[in-house]
Amino acid sequence: RTLPHPYFPWRGISIGLQTTLLTLGGRQYRLYFYEQHPDYVVPQTTYSSKWKVLYVGSPEAGLTNRQNWDKYGIALGGGVAPDNAVELEGISGLAGPI
Repeated sequence: RTLPHPYFPWRGISIGLQTTLLTLGGRQYRLYFYEQHPDYVVPQTTYSSKWKVLYVGSPEAGLTNRQNWDKYGIALGGGVAPDNAVELEGISGLAGPI
């Protein structure tokens, strides 16, 4: 279910939100896009001259995923990767231990 948001018609910028789990060597991981890293700076929402949204992003320029999540409850991919997320061989993205 999506909730109204003052800046976006959906909450969490959750386009393509997926929960992908991986078990590797007996450990379980949740997979994230690189862009879900807490320190990734989210591009600001941009509009055309007629206020048509061209890119849905951060309401403010220069905010990271973590800052957007804490301030507005939004992040690329619908959530922020945990601080202990790592890169795994053969995976294009981040893996957060569960």
